[in-house]
Amino acid sequence: MNFNDNDIDKIIKDSIEKVELPEEIFKEAYNNLENKKNSTIIFKFSIGIAAVVIAIFLVILSIKTNNKEDNYTPDINGSTEEIQSELPIASYTIDESGDSYQPIINHLSSPLGMTLIEEDSQFVGIVKVKKISGYTNYLKEQDMYSRTPFIISEVEIEKVYKGDLSGTINIASYGGVISISDYEKALLDGQTLPSRYKDFTEEEKKNTYVNIINSITMSTLEPEVGKYYLVFMNYSKNLDCYQVLDDLIYEYDIENNKTKNTYTNEWENYEFGKK
Repeated sequence: MNFNDNDIDKIIKDSIEKVELPEEIFKEAYNNLENKKNSTIIFKFSIGIAAVVIAIFLVILSIKTNNKEDNYTPDINGSTEEIQSELPIASYTIDESGDSYQPIINHLSSPLGMTLIEEDSQFVGIVKVKKISGYTNYLKEQDMYSRTPFIISEVEIEKVYKGDLSGTINIASYGGVISISDYEKALLDGQTLPSRYKDFTEEEKKNTYVNIINSITMSTLEPEVGKYYLVFMNYSKNLDCYQVLDDLIYEYDIENNKTKNTYTNEWENYEFGKK
């Protein structure tokens, strides 16, 4: 419940009227007044005034506390609405699933437990997502833009099967959103924006975001804050962080030590090095 100034004034006035000072204070104060014992009068009335002030303070504090609870920003997946609102939201979707275009990646589409995946990965482990830091499609080492965006997540290392990592790191996985402007930078010679975006101004292109659907984003999990994942990664100079290989990110049940197979949606045991 929210209060306006008139409500607060009324509550304070009612509270003052309800404050009952000990009758003895007034009687003794009156007698002391008759006897001109000014110091005692001041002392006794000070007690009464203090009681009124304390009562008013408690009422105001209660009002402020209730208002604070009413306006409290709840957690969303372990992150506040304020933090989440800083992330761009897609207004449109670009569907490339029927295009011949494929991202230039080391494609590993294999069932869980395949030793080829483990051998190809510098790092294999369980991570917990602390927050989604943002999205990018810029590849620094190659100085180019990818038509498939990356989600940059801040994660905490929970368990390591392969590699030497600990603490908190940033990882990149496919998915997320990009501005129309950054998507346009990734187009090859001769390619143009879909017709609906051609009349956008440069400012509109910078501030309008899109989801990209292609063979990679359709099969790659987008990490959620607070969840655990089994990841297979290599370090990427292009992204300045560890990058999940292809779509090799799997939801992990930390309590039961089971991994969710993205292709079958079944929970399975994962044992590193199992052939």
